[in-house]
Amino acid sequence: MSGEDPVSELLTRPRDWPYQVYNCFTLVLSCTVLLFVLAIHEMSLYASILPHAFQMVTLRKRRIYCFEVDISSGPAARKVRMQYLWLLRTAVLVVGCYLWQTCVLSYWAFDAREASGKQSLLDACGNDGADCFGSAHNYDFFSVNASPANLCVKYDLAAILRPEIQEEIYAKYRYVTCINFVTPNTLVYTQHLAIAYALAKMIITLFEVLVWLLYRSRSSILPTIVLAVGVIFLAVWIGSIFIPRLLSFFSSWIGYVMLLSVPIVLWTALLAAHYLRKIQHQKWTLWKIQANRPMARAEDPDNDIRLLRSNSVLMETDYREDGTGSPSPRDRSRRSGLSPRHSGVSPVAVQASSENLHNQTSGADGCAPSSAGWRPFSGSRFAMPARYQLAKRSETSETEKPGKKGEKREAMLKIATAFLRNEGGEKDAAKKVESAKLLAGAQVELVKKQS
Repeated sequence: MSGEDPVSELLTRPRDWPYQVYNCFTLVLSCTVLLFVLAIHEMSLYASILPHAFQMVTLRKRRIYCFEVDISSGPAARKVRMQYLWLLRTAVLVVGCYLWQTCVLSYWAFDAREASGKQSLLDACGNDGADCFGSAHNYDFFSVNASPANLCVKYDLAAILRPEIQEEIYAKYRYVTCINFVTPNTLVYTQHLAIAYALAKMIITLFEVLVWLLYRSRSSILPTIVLAVGVIFLAVWIGSIFIPRLLSFFSSWIGYVMLLSVPIVLWTALLAAHYLRKIQHQKWTLWKIQANRPMARAEDPDNDIRLLRSNSVLMETDYREDGTGSPSPRDRSRRSGLSPRHSGVSPVAVQASSENLHNQTSGADGCAPSSAGWRPFSGSRFAMPARYQLAKRSETSETEKPGKKGEKREAMLKIATAFLRNEGGEKDAAKKVESAKLLAGAQVELVKKQS
C-alpha cells in the first residue's frame, strides 16, 4: 500500500465520513446548479438565447418566432418564452446532476435482502472504497438529521461474509445507500461529457416535438394523456420516499432527478402549446376584424389622398375608354363587387354624369364644352385629384349658367361635396342611401328639363 498513489489510496478505501458531510456536498451541487440557472437568466436579459438553444425558435428582423408564431411582445408571448426558459433550467438541472453523479460524487442504493445485496455491499466497501450507510427504513435517508450507521466501517469484509453478520444487517440495516468519490480519469470525463450533451439535446428535442403535437392537436385527448402521464410520474416520485421497492428501482441520484424532470417537461410543454394557440387565436380574430372593415383609401403618388378608382368622381363613365354612354352591365357588376359601400349610386357620380350629359348636348349644338367636361382617365393615377376637381367646379358654377338651373346645380354640387367629405367617416348608412335617392331624383328632373 505504501507504493500506491496517495490520491488513489484515498479514493479506494472508506473515509468514515458522517452522512451529513455528504449532505453538505449535495448542497454544493445545488448551489452550483443554481449559479448556472442564474447565469442563463442574466444572459436572457441581454441576448436572445432561445434561438441558439431551440431549433424551432428563430430570430428574423429583431422578432422571435416559435413555429412561425411571433412571440416577441405581448403577455401570452412572454409566457411562451418563460416556459422555454423553464425547460432550459430543467435541462441544466438534469445535466448538472448527471455530471455530478458520474464525475464527482456517485450515489447508489440497494436492498440488502435481495439476491445481489451481499455482493453489492462487498464490492462497494472493498473495491469502490465507498461509505455505505444502512437504515431499517428507506425514508430515514431523506431526514435532515439522519445519522445512519456506516456499514463499511462498522464491519470488515471478512465479517460481512459470515451468516450471523448478514442476518444482523438484514434485520437492522436493510436499506443501504453507498456514496463514494469518482476516481479521476480523462477518458471517463470525456465520455460522460458527451453523454450529458446528448441528454440535454434529447430533453430539448422531446420538448419541441411535444409542443408541436400539442399545438397542432385539434382534440383534447392528447393534452389529457400528457397531463395524466405527468401526474403519474409525479406520484411515483413522491411515492419513492415511502415505497421501499422504488428505492432500489431508482437506485441512483440521477434516477430521482430524471423522474422529477419528466412532469416538469410535460407541464411546460402543455403551457407553451396553450399560449401559442392563444396567440394564434388572437391573430385570427384580428384578421377577421380587418377583413370586415371597408376598403382603405389609396394614396396618390403626389401624396394626395383620394378614393379608390371604383369610387372616383366620374365613376359612371371612366370605365369606358371610348367615352360613349354608360358602362356595360358587366362593368357595373364588377364594380359593385369591390366593396359593400359601392353597391349604391354615388352622389358624386350622379353630379358628374349630369354634367357630362349637358356638355355632350352643348357640344352637339355647337357650343364649346366646359372645362369640367368628360375626362377619359379620371380614375387613373395621372388624373387630377378629386378635391381639386371639385374646387374647380365650385368656382365655375358661380359664373356659368345663372338662374334657377344654376342655383339647383350649385345646391347639388354642395350636397355631393359634403357627402364626399363625410364618406370616409362613420356616417349612418340610411342617410347616405336617402341622399343618393334625392340626388338621383334631381338628376332625372334635370334631364327632363334639358330634353
